[in-house]
Amino acid sequence: MPNVHKKLKASSIAPPPPPSPPWVDLPAEITVDILQRLGTIEIVESV
Repeated sequence: MPNVHKKLKASSIAPPPPPSPPWVDLPAEITVDILQRLGTIEIVESV
């Protein structure tokens, strides 16, 4: 009797991408302003 259940490859079913963080939609000028207000250590620690 043939096997009617086909195994799906793991690569053929990809989970949906996670939603973008809200800051992605900010205008570039605002993003630059925020980053300029942060210190180097704060930027590196929050990445």
